[in-house]
Amino acid sequence: MLGKAGRSLLRMAVQGRADDEDANEALRKAIESNRPEKVTRALKKGANANLKDEAGQPRLVLACLDSHEAILELLLASGANVNKKDNNLRGPLYHASAKSQLEAMQVLLDHEACVDAKDAVGRTALMHACKAKTLHVVDLLLRFKSSVLTKDLQGKFPLMLACEDDGSLELVQKLVVAGADVNMCADDGRTALHEAAMKSALAEVVYLVEQGANLGALTDRGETALSLAQAWGNTDVEAYLAGFSYLTPNEGVP
Repeated sequence: MLGKAGRSLLRMAVQGRADDEDANEALRKAIESNRPEKVTRALKKGANANLKDEAGQPRLVLACLDSHEAILELLLASGANVNKKDNNLRGPLYHASAKSQLEAMQVLLDHEACVDAKDAVGRTALMHACKAKTLHVVDLLLRFKSSVLTKDLQGKFPLMLACEDDGSLELVQKLVVAGADVNMCADDGRTALHEAAMKSALAEVVYLVEQGANLGALTDRGETALSLAQAWGNTDVEAYLAGFSYLTPNEGVP
């Protein structure tokens, strides 16, 4: 049995845990309500700046969702890990970029957030921004030297993602200027040109060809950019590529 001193220590320990829980909950509420002064108070009371909530989101991620830059600075100054990830392996920089929170991104990058950290599907913040066609986010990530040559778990890469869906000529140009390889292939052999031809992105197709894209490149299924344009009924792209129909597979434009 515990003596008087032992019972006293136990009560102190229990009270200490309760105080920590109160401080951590106060910190969460202060972040969500964007109250820097309450964040400071909770941190002084011992709140854990690296704690995750029940959904697996670190405190920094909560602050990124609504671009609370002052709170980000407070958390980082209190030892919050700038690269701590949620349960999907997405860190604060991913969440800030997904919300187009440029100020929050700048704070994180200034505190040496890993610009090429990958999530559970192998994508970086830049790759997600290319998929979403958020040019201002791409500009900031490229300024911090995010790689244009990295691949996700499917073998897709930034330039290919930029050509998906509606495509974006300006985005494709930015990536090529930053060093993207116009003949880089996904795991199934597709290049950015294949993707652009399939999506009827004529402006992107013309630009990629001008930059040296290989019109004769074959996918693993033996498809060329021209055959994909034909299969998808993209007549404008087909008409343009047909002008190079003399090319044999894997032969470039002379």
